[in-house]
Amino acid sequence: MSKLDTIKETECSCKRCRAMCHRPCWGTPSDIKRLIEAGHGDKLCLENHCGTNKDGNIWFLAPALKGYEGKVAPIMPGSYKGCTFWHYGKCTLHNKGLKPLGGKLAHHDSPDNARNLEGHEQVGAEITELWNNEESQKIVDAFCKEHALKKEVCMDGYEQLVDMYLREELMGLRELLEAPNELD
Repeated sequence: MSKLDTIKETECSCKRCRAMCHRPCWGTPSDIKRLIEAGHGDKLCLENHCGTNKDGNIWFLAPALKGYEGKVAPIMPGSYKGCTFWHYGKCTLHNKGLKPLGGKLAHHDSPDNARNLEGHEQVGAEITELWNNEESQKIVDAFCKEHALKKEVCMDGYEQLVDMYLREELMGLRELLEAPNELD
């Protein structure tokens, strides 16, 4: 049974849940097809996720961050501007029945929701695996052709990612150095 089948879809508009829209939610291939058919294809972006296919990446389409519509998503796909469908603190797709599955499963309270660290990684991995087939990649390839994109990782935000990683490593090293030496 898929993890996606065990998480209840939710609806909440509290401050914490609205804040999740600073990073667009991922959708299944059928979610994204519905967005394209509803005329929202120009508000999507190309993303990748390390997966199980031969080159290590699964390419998929997702709602774009504002400013990345029709482009490759940055390596850190989150910003204060938020998702292109996020306006005045609300998702414009919600009432249209077009909200991608990742957003439907996200909730501030749930231990396995799509946005807490462990839940997000599991839900994100399962959603992207649904893109790991020839039929779904045809949707991606058509988008790439329409927007003249190559399946290449966008390094926007890379410096921030490295800085964040180094800060975390330095904090861990400081804690290790400040810890009492057990050999003394």
